[in-house]
Amino acid sequence: MLLSVKADRHGAYHWSIMDSRPGRRPVARGVQRYADIRECHTAAMQLLSAAAAQMIALQDRDGSWRWLVHGPDGKRLAESAVRFDNAAACGFALHELRTQLADATHAVLPADQTLQAI
Repeated sequence: MLLSVKADRHGAYHWSIMDSRPGRRPVARGVQRYADIRECHTAAMQLLSAAAAQMIALQDRDGSWRWLVHGPDGKRLAESAVRFDNAAACGFALHELRTQLADATHAVLPADQTLQAI
């Protein structure tokens, strides 16, 4: 898993988590803006500590599913970067992401502030 932190043109930072396969497909993204890279990293890691009540699966108007995770403050923290065919696949994807994050042994904040190994 890779954590990508990028600044927008206004100087705010945004994060996304990419899988580590070739092509680095995004699997999750933060939905808030942060003042610095450390805040982005901390927010992404809140996916691990989220309680069951903070995680939901939603069906979009087109019939696809996505997951959402709320932070401890009740505000939306993250959402799935991909859509799923059904609620079960959606929930399993979030479970797998949290498992992979929990299994990660280190986090690195590189000087160029682009990709970080989780």
